[in-house]
Amino acid sequence: MKIAYVITQGECGGAQKNVLDTASAMKENGHDIIVCTGLQNQHKDTWLFLELRKKGFTEGELHVFDSLVREINPMYDLQYLYEMMCFIKKRSIDIVHLHSTKSGVLGSIGSKIAGAKTVYTVHGFVFAERISFFKKVIYILLEFLASFFRDLTITVSDFDMKVGQRYGIVRAGQGIVIYNGINENCVKNLLQREVSRNFLISKSETKETPRIIVGVVANLYKNKGINYLIDAAKSIIAQSSNDTVFMVVGEGEERDVLEKQIKAASLENNFFLLGTIPDAYKYLKAFDLMVLPSTKEGFPYVLIESMLAGVPFVATKVGGVMELTKYSGGDLIQPEDSTALSHAVLSALKRSNSEPVHLPVTFTTKIMLQKLQSAYTKLYKSK
Repeated sequence: MKIAYVITQGECGGAQKNVLDTASAMKENGHDIIVCTGLQNQHKDTWLFLELRKKGFTEGELHVFDSLVREINPMYDLQYLYEMMCFIKKRSIDIVHLHSTKSGVLGSIGSKIAGAKTVYTVHGFVFAERISFFKKVIYILLEFLASFFRDLTITVSDFDMKVGQRYGIVRAGQGIVIYNGINENCVKNLLQREVSRNFLISKSETKETPRIIVGVVANLYKNKGINYLIDAAKSIIAQSSNDTVFMVVGEGEERDVLEKQIKAASLENNFFLLGTIPDAYKYLKAFDLMVLPSTKEGFPYVLIESMLAGVPFVATKVGGVMELTKYSGGDLIQPEDSTALSHAVLSALKRSNSEPVHLPVTFTTKIMLQKLQSAYTKLYKSK
């Protein structure tokens, strides 16, 4: 089979990790794979392409749609639609697997018209974010219309499957849940607590060695809710100790806004934005607590990794997070509530660290790939 994976952006994130794992595995299984992203600042020098090259992908197996941009832009969007159709026909693509809303909506139309089977993976519906009612209605309508051009919709959680079915975006017989999966053997790559702490401390500007480190691994986007943790941090420090620090691993467009908020709260010595760190999961044991204050999620890899590392977590009740807590002792709160977040973090810090868990087979790479291969085979045979 010739399969094209298309995702709007190539920065490190959950959707990109999913593409990396699935595309690499399908290439190893003998399929002809092409991975496509939208235009990035450094063109092909994105995290996803860099990682794919390490997996043996050649330049001919990596493609950039210059017209695929994150923002809505009618001129670029129509151009992307045309480019997508030409690309599929020229490369004789059998299956187009779309990730992210922008590529998923327009790409579904283009790939269907061009004659390819179309798969769309939802990593949390965009209308679940904090957006205006008008935008919410528009996105629901776009997803609904695009669904008529899709052969299969995959969600990474039961939560999103139910949301999709409720709005008619996922119709009977055309949807399947495939959880994000990780290799349980990655636990062997986890660095010891002292080594991890020393490394992350060296990346920060803290002047003293902290007693408690509260960690976040997330890109600096609005829907990650890091602003709510900054609001909660001052209260947490006041009620715990001044040598509690917060470290955020990740990069994104909200950096300037968050830095100003940190400064306004006089938290420069306690709240640090460390930027992108390759293979961040290796350093998870540095944290006394992991926090994920998102307002929208699909199925976060970092919480599975935290479970394997034995790091307790506090997270919001969004997306697939609630399905993960069946297998762990993580504390859940409502999103957008800094007071509740403060109380939950303080409560979790008072308890002893949790123990590493045995990863349920449902959340393993093996099961994820088996289900995906089965879905591809079924679609290919129906051509």
